[in-house]
Amino acid sequence: MRLYKRWIIGGIAFIISAGIAQTAYAGSVNANEQSVISAVSGQFEKDGIIYAVKPEYINSVKSYLAQDDVELTAEQAQAAISEIYANVQTGVESGYLVEVGRTPVSETEPSKAPAEGKAGQQETSSPTKKPEKQKTEESQKEPETAGIEESEGSEPESEGESGTLQQENKKNPETEKSSSVISILELVDKAPPQTYEYLNKDTDTRMQQLKVRYGIMWGCVAAAAFAIALVLVVSIHKKLLISHSHRKLRRILKYILTAAIAALSLILCLVGGAWFGAFQKNAILSKLADTGYYTFVYNELKKDTSISFSLLNIPNSVMDQSLTYEKVVIAARQQVENDLSKGIYKADTSILIEPLKADIEEYLKGQSVTMTKEADAGLVLLMDRLDEKYTALLKWPFVSWWSQLKADYTKTAVLILPISLLLMAAALGILIFLHHYKYRGFSLGAKGLMLGSILGFSVFTGSNMVISARWGEVNPPYMNSFFEIYKSGIWRAGAVTCGIGVLLAFMVLAAVKAWKEGR
Repeated sequence: MRLYKRWIIGGIAFIISAGIAQTAYAGSVNANEQSVISAVSGQFEKDGIIYAVKPEYINSVKSYLAQDDVELTAEQAQAAISEIYANVQTGVESGYLVEVGRTPVSETEPSKAPAEGKAGQQETSSPTKKPEKQKTEESQKEPETAGIEESEGSEPESEGESGTLQQENKKNPETEKSSSVISILELVDKAPPQTYEYLNKDTDTRMQQLKVRYGIMWGCVAAAAFAIALVLVVSIHKKLLISHSHRKLRRILKYILTAAIAALSLILCLVGGAWFGAFQKNAILSKLADTGYYTFVYNELKKDTSISFSLLNIPNSVMDQSLTYEKVVIAARQQVENDLSKGIYKADTSILIEPLKADIEEYLKGQSVTMTKEADAGLVLLMDRLDEKYTALLKWPFVSWWSQLKADYTKTAVLILPISLLLMAAALGILIFLHHYKYRGFSLGAKGLMLGSILGFSVFTGSNMVISARWGEVNPPYMNSFFEIYKSGIWRAGAVTCGIGVLLAFMVLAAVKAWKEGR
């Protein structure tokens, strides 16, 4: 593990960590990434021996750099190349570099050649030793170095060194799959976990600009209460509730009470429409599928998992039974519903993570890969990192704001609704007593209710138009779609609430008309 971290993680994993730490859309390998691939695909020389990276690791680098969300800068590419060339020995020791040849020894090297004065004597005294040595050298050459000729005078390999190389080459095919799984999994330890803060950024910015004007609503209620109290005091002082004198004064007081009823009706329509349109769980849950949230999360989960699979040389088909669209929908909906109910975000990704881990283990078992303790630990680490990504992706950016807005709105609604209803009842009662013909008091109260409901509809419509004009685009795309649907839902709920107010006013007017005709 240490050897791998010093070389592959020092170089290639630098590329991967740099790519994961940023979001870009390359779509193909750029010039900087191609320079890294060229460096990894080349040869490395150490102590007279030429090495090359195993093909499977070159393919892993190519696959990763070709991902859509990876784009290296020139500085990142140069840093990765420098790390790779600086740690050749570590790559050799860890088995990622294999010998492909040897550099020829210089003919002028004196340490290995006999003196010129003794050369002829040695050849005369032992004429048969040279062919025997050549045969021994040829029989001990590795397949990778069989085509390379050694210069005359170079020292042949000893039997001990040759035997060691042969044993290592025999072990490599047996442990290649196991070691590759162990080593590639270690990349997860080096690469930093991906954060998805950018998914919440635009939503947070928009919601910080949104302010519910509670002060205006309370101001309307206070003004209506003051007007009703003033009319009541004047009526009692002038004895208007029983004598019906001062016709002009009574007319002014009637208009004031009608205006107060209209203002209170407006408040009731606004509070009721917003409550049913914005602060019911179904207002969000019923709209999730239409926003593209499920599709976005599903595609991102597959994409992140595919990147990890490319490092492990595992085909994407392994995740087909674990990360299905249906399972993502279930996990996402359960998460949002739980978050809306309890106001605490903690995604349950077990429906996705546990089957995926089982499928990976089954695939590796089918490939006859021996899962050592290091491989098991690496797989657990990989699944933990994927779990962190899945948890972040399943978060609904609007929930935290919605929960806080709902809490504040509830505190206001439970006070303003009963107060408004009581004040409306008081205003209507005074209107009835100010009229000699009682049905006229009911008629004015109904007209005030109708006026307030029409004003409420105008406020909902105007607000929706203004917000739509100023809102602009937000990311991720599913949040932009959600806000469009959400605003429309609030407008429809407000329109229905105001429509109920108008309908109720018409019913009162019809009843008053029948009462009048009956007299």
